[in-house]
Amino acid sequence: MIKLTKVIFRNKRGNLMNKFFSTALNKLKKLFSGRVIAVIDIGTDKVKTVVAKPSGDGFFEILGYGVAKSKGLRRGTVVDMEDLSKSVAISVSEAEKFSDTQIDSVVINISGDHLSSVNTKATLELASFPKEVTDEDRKKLESIIEQKVVGVERAIVHRVAYNYVLDGESIVNNPVGMLASTMSANIHLLVGRLGAIDALIRSVEAAGIKVKDVVFDAWASSMSALSYTERRMGAILVDIGDSKTDVAVIKEGNLIYSCVIPIGGVNFTNDIASVLNLDFKTAEHLKKNLPNLMESSKQDSIEVKTFDSDEVVRVSLTYLRSIVEARVSELIDMMLSSTSIYKFIPFVNTVVITGGSAKVWGLKHMLGKSLNLHVRYGVPSVDSELPEELKNEDASTVVGLVCYSLISGKKNRSLENRMTLASIFDRIRELFDRYLG
Repeated sequence: MIKLTKVIFRNKRGNLMNKFFSTALNKLKKLFSGRVIAVIDIGTDKVKTVVAKPSGDGFFEILGYGVAKSKGLRRGTVVDMEDLSKSVAISVSEAEKFSDTQIDSVVINISGDHLSSVNTKATLELASFPKEVTDEDRKKLESIIEQKVVGVERAIVHRVAYNYVLDGESIVNNPVGMLASTMSANIHLLVGRLGAIDALIRSVEAAGIKVKDVVFDAWASSMSALSYTERRMGAILVDIGDSKTDVAVIKEGNLIYSCVIPIGGVNFTNDIASVLNLDFKTAEHLKKNLPNLMESSKQDSIEVKTFDSDEVVRVSLTYLRSIVEARVSELIDMMLSSTSIYKFIPFVNTVVITGGSAKVWGLKHMLGKSLNLHVRYGVPSVDSELPEELKNEDASTVVGLVCYSLISGKKNRSLENRMTLASIFDRIRELFDRYLG
């Protein structure tokens, strides 16, 4: 990160020069901040902010990281805008201090049971004879579906068209510029309740930050946790958070299915606490350590010191495992019964589990057995250096948001963002020549 230092001039025109140079520095800082990416992962447990700087060819440098306890959110839906705004402000402030950067706008994530997805096919008659397909034709095809499935109280979060077919024959990725008389495509829409989306955006903007884009949790996580091959050949991304699980099916780089399941890490903890009559903190400790306990313990029962009373209790590992596996079974049943995920299984090769509760006991084995697919854990795997805090399953979404911002930034890069260091320093020399020459 280049730091611009204020210079104090002691001469006749000192006051004027200092004032002008201060103004120039502020403008230059804005130019530099325009080249910086800022993202916020708003979870039920934590709010994480990352500041990154693109360094070319898809690489980026992490400049700062901030985290705050999340308040005002329940299962991905805002229940207290003021509390959530305060959490965002704390997380952003920490990231700004760490990176020495002012954050003005961000890309954020979204989840919640108000989200639903629609998969359908649309066909558009272009002309009675082959004509060149335009971008307007492509948008018109997508709007046909929107009018049918998006109601007044709903808003589109993601719209993905794929497998374009021209004149009923060839499948293409991008039809623009090709000749055809009819065009059809598969379309995936992720829609959400307008009021819930608006509350999330306004909670962030109440902290003085503009929201540039909103990205579905699992779609963002797939950007960092899936390999290039998995994204092309097909994968199911399962992102298990604190209070819900987000699922995305990715094929040929496209989001072709998505859903939200109202079960997360806190449900496993509550089950353990309730059944074994333990405090929440002790139950959380047992949940996180169950995989290690199952591997290392030579006995079926262990002694556990409770956090609330320092009382020592004996816990059966077999019983503890059965409590967790019962909830895992429910999660998998909901994933398979309440969604259309089965019809996508023939088109994918891998299941990747990520998120803060990814390593809950039994999930990897039971999910692989139910789907008959290879299952692995997913952590951010990018071509850029990451700090230790961003190398675990819990960081997949926030790192994925950075990746998403890089991709969308390339598509929408402005003239200001394309300014080179050479042109900026030419401007600095011009200021010096004018006032000191």
